[in-house]
Amino acid sequence: MTITYSTPQQSLLTLHFVRPRFKNNIENVLFFMAKEISSFTTPIDNEKLNRLISQFQENDHIKEKTLSNWRTEISTLLGLMQYQADYGYFPSKISKRLSNNEDLIEFFKNFSMKLQYPNGIIKQQENKILIDNNVKFHPFKFIVDLLRDLRNTEEKEAYITKDELTYVIFDDLRFTTGNLNYSNAKEIILKNRRDKAEYKQHTYIKGKTKQSKGDQTRTALDFLDYMELGNLLIKKNSCFFLNEIENDFITYAYNKNGEFDFFDQFYGKEYTVSDLSKAKNLWFDYVNDLDFDKSSTSISKLIKTKTKEDTIKINWLPISTKDIGDRGESIILSHEKNKLKRLGLDHNLHLVKFIPTHLGVGYDIKSMDEIDNQMFIEVKTTLSKHPLTHARLSLTKNEWNAAYTHRENYYIYRLVINDESNKLFIINNPVDQVKNEKLKIIAPHGVDLVYKQDTFQESELYM
Repeated sequence: MTITYSTPQQSLLTLHFVRPRFKNNIENVLFFMAKEISSFTTPIDNEKLNRLISQFQENDHIKEKTLSNWRTEISTLLGLMQYQADYGYFPSKISKRLSNNEDLIEFFKNFSMKLQYPNGIIKQQENKILIDNNVKFHPFKFIVDLLRDLRNTEEKEAYITKDELTYVIFDDLRFTTGNLNYSNAKEIILKNRRDKAEYKQHTYIKGKTKQSKGDQTRTALDFLDYMELGNLLIKKNSCFFLNEIENDFITYAYNKNGEFDFFDQFYGKEYTVSDLSKAKNLWFDYVNDLDFDKSSTSISKLIKTKTKEDTIKINWLPISTKDIGDRGESIILSHEKNKLKRLGLDHNLHLVKFIPTHLGVGYDIKSMDEIDNQMFIEVKTTLSKHPLTHARLSLTKNEWNAAYTHRENYYIYRLVINDESNKLFIINNPVDQVKNEKLKIIAPHGVDLVYKQDTFQESELYM
C-alpha cells in the first residue's frame, strides 16, 4: 500500500510570492533592467518602465497588460526601485550595485536573506490573512536550521526537496507560526523518507481553478532556486544541500534575517487592510539596507563550489586555484603571467601589475603583449550560476578617457564565470571599434555632445 503525506487540513495555509513571467530567464532580465533603471536621473513612472521592458529582447510584441505584469514583478519582487514621498520612485541601491558589479550571485544571496512572511511583496489583503493567523516566518533561517540538524543526524540525509518544503513546512501553520520548529520538521521528513511516502497535493479550490501539484510546490521551488542562484545551496538532482563553503555569509544572513518589523504592531489588534498600505515602500527600503562587504561574491568560493580541481582553465590557460582571489582581477593577473610564460617571455613577468582603483587611471592591470607593447586592461567580471546572453557593459568616464588615450593598447577583458564554464572575452581598442560600428554606444536617457565652435554651421535666424 502506498503511504501518502499531505498538509493537515486544519493547519493548511499556503505561503507564496509572485513568480515573474521571466523566471526561466531571470538573470538576463535582471542585468538588463538593473542597468537601465540605474541610469535614470528623473522619477521613474509606469510609462517609462513599460517602455524599458518592451526593449528587452523580443518584448516589443507583448501586450500592455503583460508589460504591466512585468513591471509589477520587477518593482515589487526584485527591489530594483525605492520610493521617496516628495520625489517618487528612483533607482535602488540594489539596482545600482548589480549594474556596476554584475554580481548576480550576490543579488540572490541578499534576496534569500531578506525574505520573510508577512512581507512587502504580496498583496496587503494576503498579509492580513497571515497576520490574523499569527504567521511570522523566516524561510532562510528555517531552512538553514533544518539542513544543519539533518546533517548532524545523517550527512547523506542533509537535503530538502520542493515537496518536503511545501507540504511539511511552507503550507503548515504549525511551522509558519512557530508552534512547531525545525526539529519537528526533521522528524516528519525523515519518517516520510523511511516510509517512501508520496506527497499528496491539496484538494482545496483556489478561486475557480484547482491547482496542480506543480502550482502548489512552485513557491518552495522558486525560493530553493533563488538560494541556489545565490550559491547558498547546492542542487543535486531534485535535492538541495547547504553549501558549507558559504558558511561566513550564511551565518551573517542567519543573524540578520527577519528584521522587517512593520507588521508587528498589528498582531492581536483590530486593523484594516488599508492600515498595511505603507508596507510596500518601507519594504523597498528594508531590502536595500545591505552591507555589500558581507555579501560580495568571493570568486574563490564560487570556484571551489563547482570544482575540486587544483586548476581551472580560462581560454585554455591553466590557472591554479590558489591564485584565485575574491576579485576577477586576480584571475586576469594570473592569466597574463601564464600567457607570457607560454610565449617564452618570462623576462616581462615583473611588468604585469595590478593598478589600485583609487588611482583613477581607467584600467585595472598593466601587462605586455607578445611584441613588447604595453597593454592597459580594464577587467569586467560577471558572476552568475547559469550562462548569460546579455551583450552589454558599462564604462566609467575614467575608463572611456583611458580607452581614448591608449587606443590600440587599451583592452577590455570580460571575465564570465558560471557553473558551466569560465570564459574570457577580449575587446581591443573600443574607441576605434565604435568608429567602425562594431560596437554601439547606447545612451537611452540622453547624451552630452562635446564640440568645437566650427562644428556647427551658422544659419540665419528667421523671426
